[in-house]
Amino acid sequence: MLDLNYILSSDYYKKELERIDRDNSVEQGLYFIIQSLLRSTIEEKYWVTDISTRSKKHIGFSKSVPDLTILEDGKTLFNPIAVAEIKYFPWSKKEYLTNNERQVKSYLKQVDKVIYTNGIEWIFLYGKGGSLERKESICLGNDRNTPESYYECINKKKLLSQIHWKNESDFKVSWDDLICKLGAFLK
Repeated sequence: MLDLNYILSSDYYKKELERIDRDNSVEQGLYFIIQSLLRSTIEEKYWVTDISTRSKKHIGFSKSVPDLTILEDGKTLFNPIAVAEIKYFPWSKKEYLTNNERQVKSYLKQVDKVIYTNGIEWIFLYGKGGSLERKESICLGNDRNTPESYYECINKKKLLSQIHWKNESDFKVSWDDLICKLGAFLK
């Protein structure tokens, strides 16, 4: 019998993000690999599900629906432990939270922990009642893919990924930090 698990290697993760960048330049392309990474790092008593296409009224969010929700096993979508919002790269480091501040506040009214990520940079937000109390981030590299518009991004025929990962030793440190942070995030 084939033994399946969700554990991802850093090399496989990098290869998948590069494929997505090169061949499927949309936010939804990132959902599966990020969901798989989350599943491989959190305790079995939690589960991760994609709710990006759900109606906000059906799951209790007031402003917008996060892409992924992390739940304790046996709990409903109305009782998430944390949520994850995925944004396709590129994003402007100075503007990503400013532009999405209302979205962040609405999530922090529902949960105390929010992850914002494009797969390269992971931002961990902690708060209560809609207020941001603390922010931490881990970056695995950067994306130099800066198209003039979304349509340029999906229409251009890229031959190579535009992701520039940290050098091997720095990447390993950041990857290990990310895996530890994801494992401890829900505690």
